[in-house]
Amino acid sequence: MNKKGILLLIGALSAGAITLGCNSNDSYSAREVLSVEQKEAALAELQQKRKERKEKIQTIEDKALFEALEGEEFIAHRNIYRTIKFDEKPAQYFYVEPFKASYIGPLGRPYTADRFKRLKDYESPQKLLDIYRNNFVASTASREGQWFQVREPFAFPFKSQLQFTQVVMDNGDVKALPDLLDWVAQTDEIRYDPERFYFKEPRTEDDPQPVKLLGDVETELPKDVLQFEFKASDVGKTLEQRGYSVTLVKAGDFNYDIKIEVPDDQAMPLRDEDIIGEALSPTERELQLRMDTTLRSDYHERMGEWLDEIIERAMRGEVDAETVRTEGNNLHDKLSVGEGRVLHKAFSFMGPVATARVTLLPRKKTTNKVTHKIEIPIHFLGQQGNSDEIDLSTLPDIDLEGPVYDERPKRRVDLTEEEMKQLIDIRYEKSRHLPEYQHTERIYLKYPPVQSQLFISSSERYHFNLEPKFKRVILTEMVKFFDDADETIELTRDKDEVFSFTTYGFAYTPEYMPESPARIEARIPLLTAPDIVKKRYSADNLPDGMRLDDNRLVVDYSVFTPEETLDGTWLNTELRNRIFAKNAEQKYLQPFENVILLEREDGEPVHVFYYYGQPESIELWYRGKTKVVDFNLDVETREQKG
Repeated sequence: MNKKGILLLIGALSAGAITLGCNSNDSYSAREVLSVEQKEAALAELQQKRKERKEKIQTIEDKALFEALEGEEFIAHRNIYRTIKFDEKPAQYFYVEPFKASYIGPLGRPYTADRFKRLKDYESPQKLLDIYRNNFVASTASREGQWFQVREPFAFPFKSQLQFTQVVMDNGDVKALPDLLDWVAQTDEIRYDPERFYFKEPRTEDDPQPVKLLGDVETELPKDVLQFEFKASDVGKTLEQRGYSVTLVKAGDFNYDIKIEVPDDQAMPLRDEDIIGEALSPTERELQLRMDTTLRSDYHERMGEWLDEIIERAMRGEVDAETVRTEGNNLHDKLSVGEGRVLHKAFSFMGPVATARVTLLPRKKTTNKVTHKIEIPIHFLGQQGNSDEIDLSTLPDIDLEGPVYDERPKRRVDLTEEEMKQLIDIRYEKSRHLPEYQHTERIYLKYPPVQSQLFISSSERYHFNLEPKFKRVILTEMVKFFDDADETIELTRDKDEVFSFTTYGFAYTPEYMPESPARIEARIPLLTAPDIVKKRYSADNLPDGMRLDDNRLVVDYSVFTPEETLDGTWLNTELRNRIFAKNAEQKYLQPFENVILLEREDGEPVHVFYYYGQPESIELWYRGKTKVVDFNLDVETREQKG
């Protein structure tokens, strides 16, 4: 099969359906799934083409030019490879995990799970940007000023470029910071490791201290944010907002195709990056995007032709590395802008799709890139010296304008037995029989985010505090193994040799059984906290031992005694209890990440919280009565469940 053969097969996948550029007559035809033979032929030809290109690139002596061509070849190969394998089941399931914020520069991930969720808290993208850029916190816990770090209030959902450029010392000196956007991680004086800047030379308290950070954030805000959500069963359904309509054309097990119709008065064509696809699994967890095919039907052909041409020009000494990158980026940008009123796109994910979420970001007529200067003080948030007295007057005032809202109270309190059947994510994993593993196969039970996780750790959730003399009897009753004929496997070795409950679920060793099980049934008691106690106090009537100064809450445990105390050994926390703050609109405010823990040499500690916004009331949450719920596991082995 020649190069044209590959492109014909890619066309069978694309068939206009996963093409961003098509004419207004909409030449869509259903995307064809390649047969095993077609895939093998296309992959073989793709590999041959790659070999030919790499042989030519290897002749380039200029290192920078060689690396630029290698990068462009890798991208072209990867995109076609993924397109050929678009409909395949992923080897493993992966999810987008929620995290509080992205990291500075290119070293971190740019977006959190449910990327646009925080936008719902504000009236416009501009307001979200204002909250974002005005609520950075820089801090250190080093009295010598050996290091400092920056925290964003949340992960910014739109295209942005964040860079801190200088640090100001208390003697007026200004020192340059590493240019992270250019992948430079250190200067002569300062290096950057993920999350922190460090001075290279050892420092003392007598040295000039860092007091302020300077930087800027460049953003590009859309004209609008339009979100559409479909169930997998909604094939053929069309949703419309502000003249834009999205139709769910096809829904596979791990992917979906959409058609987009744009209004006649659309200000600017939609780009590839303006059409975002997300997906939720049946357990309501956000799936990691495996790939999308969003480009013109001739994208692969055009990019391939350019790549072959630029390699030949490089061999003749007619281009440099910068030319390669510039031409590649420009051609990609040109081919990834939609033409006409009807566009198509498809997304493939690392797990089974139950819900499809599509977000469109229409643009303004002019590019709306804006750079904002950032200037923030560096606060000392470390331990005071241990003593009988704690000087609270040394606590810094941290101005967090906010409001930034806390998402945790919006979660379910806990799961009922029926919800467990639907929302506990079951994952099967096999490993080699290594000394550090007691068993070779494992069933992971991933509990969804719930409020009770504030009081019940994963270890405690799946922990079985059974007396040794009862353990074997109870395990015998709780677990059954079945063969391929669905007949019970009678175990010939001690049960605790064959399987065990773990802090994540269940583990077993089929090598210790007469035959490898095809199915497992187990009754697993899970600890739940469905009756969390929430006590509210107004800001001017707090319990003794609590004091609110603007956005700072101080809790002195020599005076205040919680009704329940957190078990830090389970939850890996030094906190005594869970505390939340609400503003005047009765919305929960997000606390700054680092709770300051002030320890007395001989006595109870003081905990200090800072909130993004002005608290009007404080809530104390306690675990309350717990309940053990039996989760009946019925899972096929050797196959992964989503």
